[in-house]
Amino acid sequence: MAASGPGAGAESAAPGAGSRPGEDPGANPFFRASELPYGLPPFARIRHEHFRPAFERGMAEQLAEVAAIGADPEPPTFENTVEALERSGAVLRRVAAVFFNKANADTDDATQALEAEIVPRLAAHEDAVPARPGPVRPAGDAVRAAGAPRAGR
Repeated sequence: MAASGPGAGAESAAPGAGSRPGEDPGANPFFRASELPYGLPPFARIRHEHFRPAFERGMAEQLAEVAAIGADPEPPTFENTVEALERSGAVLRRVAAVFFNKANADTDDATQALEAEIVPRLAAHEDAVPARPGPVRPAGDAVRAAGAPRAGR
């Protein structure tokens, strides 16, 4: 069954999707899903200056996706609440995976400085997403209370 509702299809966006008007969609490789086998990051195109904007956009997009999940007028289900929440934050997942591997394996002064700046912001962001005030938490509670079965189970 195809996913629908907020956050659906975020990973399979068309090339250029996720770029802003007037922005070269290929400028920051984190702004769209990789076309490489297994979704491997396009390391040859990634530069240090891509990380900060990708972290910033990734956090902002995830907050917007979570807000859309909470605003979904459909009754809460496992698919439109829990699965949609798990799909949120694609840009943030992509940039974090590459950045923290680089920070641990091939660090330099610029990477360490950005890590010192970004880690507290990410911690606050991660705290905010599951505990986000508004309708997402009650929707999750409603799904748990109903014992809603997962699709295909």
